[in-house]
Amino acid sequence: MNPLSRLCALVALTVAFVAAPETAYAQRTDAKVKVKLVKPLVLTRQQDLDFGTIILAQGAGTMAVTIQPDGTLDCPAPLLCTGTPLPGIFNIKGSNRLNVVIRSSASNLENSVTRDTISFTPITPSRVVIPNSGNQGVDFGVGGTLLVPETAAGDYEGIIEITAEYE
Repeated sequence: MNPLSRLCALVALTVAFVAAPETAYAQRTDAKVKVKLVKPLVLTRQQDLDFGTIILAQGAGTMAVTIQPDGTLDCPAPLLCTGTPLPGIFNIKGSNRLNVVIRSSASNLENSVTRDTISFTPITPSRVVIPNSGNQGVDFGVGGTLLVPETAAGDYEGIIEITAEYE
């Protein structure tokens, strides 16, 4: 290789090196990792719902009898309600200051002898707040409405299914 060729090769190599784009360097950043762990919900029944005794009236048709979650009973005339009506009472335990959604669905009460049914629609709070993580949890009441036909004599029983989940 003659000196001019060497010089040309050296100039070409220098230009290629200077004109080449810079090498990309690896980039690094950090991110926090967080998690909130909550206690599992524990839902227990404390007291069954009981409408007491309802005395039917001829010619009354189908009437709605309602017990509120606080135990207040609405028994329209000409029906007569006796006994001690009781709302259902449930207790929920979990992590404090979290909202819990309460759900229930309508069902039927059944006469175990005749197999006749009457409609029952539960009344529940839509949500409760767990005030603390202690052992006591929080109680809430469950009421409901019965559609009582004038021909529905006998003892009727059914189930209320209550579901609770964190909001």
